[in-house]
Amino acid sequence: MSSSVDVRVEVRRGHGEHPGQVPLPIMSVAASLLLALATPLGVVSLIDSDPGQSAPRKAEITPTHRPQPWPSPPPSPAHPAMGPPNRATKSPSVTNTWVVPIEGYVLITRGFDPPAATWLPGHRGVDLAAVTGTTVRAAGSGVITWASQIAGRGVVVVLHPDGRRTTYEPLNPAVAVGQVVITGEVIGSIAPGTGHCGRGPRCLHWGLRRGQEYLNPMSVLRRGDPVLLPATG
Repeated sequence: MSSSVDVRVEVRRGHGEHPGQVPLPIMSVAASLLLALATPLGVVSLIDSDPGQSAPRKAEITPTHRPQPWPSPPPSPAHPAMGPPNRATKSPSVTNTWVVPIEGYVLITRGFDPPAATWLPGHRGVDLAAVTGTTVRAAGSGVITWASQIAGRGVVVVLHPDGRRTTYEPLNPAVAVGQVVITGEVIGSIAPGTGHCGRGPRCLHWGLRRGQEYLNPMSVLRRGDPVLLPATG
């Protein structure tokens, strides 16, 4: 929609002014009036700004979601060490299982006959008939505390979890000091030559001790183990 504006400017000449000449201030006012009337309101509102107002600042964007730190991973379960176990460092478990040091039915060639006093003679173990090379096994689980010669005979000593010790002679040891053995594990074989049984048939001398006290090694066996028969003349 257009509108016509009839603007009349009446100029009165003052003293010293030439006819037909319009003073500059009056022309400026007239031009501004014409511009205001001819310009749409929307345009006037855009240019009608406060000259003292600074330029609009850029909008500050504040994130609504702040990144959260990653949660710490759960602790890794302990993994067992790979490779073969170190038999010299592990501890034997306490067990009540015992076996005869020689497999199968064996013959007792001499029984347990402890002395009345520690300094008196006696038989501080049992002798089991065997031949040279017979395999000998640990009567119970434990740690090897001796595997070497005593008075020219090979002797193996096993310390058990309950504090008792079993002894085996004469042997060619197949174990080393500090090694852990389990019930029935091979610890050596009957050595050749003269030994505990003298020049007669070979045998295994099997002993049991608690501290300085000698015990009957047959006492550790359960019922149902191979029958051990005493030798007859």
